[in-house]
Amino acid sequence: MPEPPIATTIHWQLALQRSQRTYILEGVDLLATDTGEEVMQKVRNKYFSEVRSPWATRLRHYLLCQRVVLEAAPLSSLSFTDAEAGYHPRRVFIRSRDQDDLLTECFHQPYHLRSAATFAKRYPRFTVPITWRAGGNLPPPDSQILVLRLAHDKQYACFVLLAALLLFILLGLVIGFTQASSKLGLAIGACLFALVSAVQGILMWMSR
Repeated sequence: MPEPPIATTIHWQLALQRSQRTYILEGVDLLATDTGEEVMQKVRNKYFSEVRSPWATRLRHYLLCQRVVLEAAPLSSLSFTDAEAGYHPRRVFIRSRDQDDLLTECFHQPYHLRSAATFAKRYPRFTVPITWRAGGNLPPPDSQILVLRLAHDKQYACFVLLAALLLFILLGLVIGFTQASSKLGLAIGACLFALVSAVQGILMWMSR
């Protein structure tokens, strides 16, 4: 009985955000036969093992309204060559990037890609050629790197602000009722809401 053919290995390069402006270069090996769910699970495992754990990522989302987003960025040969020659972890510099909404949602919900076969082969721009990795050759002009970074979750932040607004209005009414001064209650509620809004604005500015 003939043996099944060996699946082709595909290598993706990832730029993982360690701090606000620091990205490290990591690689993940995929199989040409991997489904979309398997690809995203491998990408998730690499991120959670190199940057922060799943619970820490969820905590940042709930408290700081930040979530992981996936972006495509052109990778120059200079940044790649310098990174390969350096020590581990290898730092790369991202000049421009474009968010990929589809990959971002699939990163957070990989099961949506359970039936997507040969997923890695559908994104050849992220594949690093063997000849390029082996030494010295210039990267293809359309090569890109997959960037994983934290960004401000505007939708969740709006939900938090709306919930805070309703909560502080209720709190202001309670204080105004107990203190027999509606103006005092509304003033306290408005101050608390302004404080939360200012914090959200600072977080949004920091995540740009």
